[in-house]
Amino acid sequence: MRHRDRPAAARPGRPGRIITLQSIGLLPVPRPTAAALLALVLAAAGAPTWAAQGTTASPAAGQPASDRVAAEKAATELSRKAATGDAAALAALTNGAERGDAPCQFHLATLYKDGLGVPRDDVLYAAWLIKAADQGHAGAQSRLIGVYEEGKGVRQDDTLAAQWARRAADQGELAGQLALVKDYYFGRGVAKSLVEAIKWQAILESRGFVAKDDEFTRQMEMAAGVVQAEEGRALAREWLKAASGASRAR
Repeated sequence: MRHRDRPAAARPGRPGRIITLQSIGLLPVPRPTAAALLALVLAAAGAPTWAAQGTTASPAAGQPASDRVAAEKAATELSRKAATGDAAALAALTNGAERGDAPCQFHLATLYKDGLGVPRDDVLYAAWLIKAADQGHAGAQSRLIGVYEEGKGVRQDDTLAAQWARRAADQGELAGQLALVKDYYFGRGVAKSLVEAIKWQAILESRGFVAKDDEFTRQMEMAAGVVQAEEGRALAREWLKAASGASRAR
């Protein structure tokens, strides 16, 4: 059995201070493991324990909103430290990603994209984004639009770009909704549909991202005609109503 270091007598003016061999540098302070560091960071952020301990994380879209925010905050902090060269933070972030935590997967992907704390690698950037996006991580879904449009780390594929745009758009992601307007208007990766283009443009308008007298909107509606233009706006109203109901339910 190991003997504990004997506490030294407290010095005047510093009551209760305990001096150990570690504190005066005669023994090294144990470095936390990657898993322990991840657990500490996630716990400090209030994240659920499965994010650090489980073998399979809950899908991002299926988590309670408070859990998603906490897990995202924890992964962001690990990513910030890893980007500065903190090896323990990078190991913890990687550990979380490999265990299936979507925010960790997303933030690890961004490190590979920018070459921060790790060598720049477009293939790993795309691969980790896909893992996070498959779990419903909206930010990862949004980034995959550009990844597939540009063929960055993957084979260029407009159809997949449009599919990820739709999944991101349905979660309210601005990038996804903007992409769908163009995709449906030009028939890029989807069948051309002025009704769908007007629908997503009307949603952006209702959210304040497009002016009500936007010139592009007028051009689309003139090209579509009154009936199709109204059909598109009706679909937008239905989508907004459903999205509002889902938001209240969360």
